[in-house]
Amino acid sequence: MTQKEKGYVGLGVMLVLAVGTVLGSDPLYKAVDAIGAEKVSYTAGTYTGTAQGFGGPVEAKVTVSESGIESVELKGDSETPELGGEALKKLAPAFAEANSSKVDAVAGCTVSSDAAMNAVQQALDQASGKSGAPAASAQTEDKADSAKGGASSYTAGTYEGTGTGFNGEIKAVVTVGSSGIEKVELTGDGETPELGGEALKKLSNAFVEAQSSSVDAVSGSTITSKGAMEAVQAALDQAQ
Repeated sequence: MTQKEKGYVGLGVMLVLAVGTVLGSDPLYKAVDAIGAEKVSYTAGTYTGTAQGFGGPVEAKVTVSESGIESVELKGDSETPELGGEALKKLAPAFAEANSSKVDAVAGCTVSSDAAMNAVQQALDQASGKSGAPAASAQTEDKADSAKGGASSYTAGTYEGTGTGFNGEIKAVVTVGSSGIEKVELTGDGETPELGGEALKKLSNAFVEAQSSSVDAVSGSTITSKGAMEAVQAALDQAQ
């Protein structure tokens, strides 16, 4: 092989390596991937989705236009305020910026992050017609109000429910009226008096104030708190 021919071969190898480097570059890869991705169209409106977080349900209220996500509101009353609560604050704008339900999880809050992503995806499935959930903004808001225990949600009366606490069964006696939850009595004979017992005392008023079975767990008594929420929800299910 002559020196000139060797030069052509070397030049060819360099060109192949250069093309491979460009094609393998991250920006171009993402661009090609985006072009090949399926285009999703939405019906403009506000939709809600829920998923189980670390301490309870995480709710996403997603407002979309035909072109994509306009805004996202995340709520997780049972998430630990300084961890899961802070994570939800960071994730809400991230979804709108990414125009997707898939974003980077917040470090140390993987469960809360995954719940937020699942909740947002549920809402987007409604917006794109992939699920049979209500499509109109007013309908989804009415459904959310119903979950909170509005006047039309419950039949007035006193109902009982049970949940699993730290060391046994927790019982909730819930009185509801035309305006919602009026009174909650919690008992858990197997709970540690100075921990779970005290937590139940605090939670009774919290349920009435929140007009919901989802409230912030009492610090140091997470299992007892979850058992109380489960018991109250069981009672409210009967009232509905």
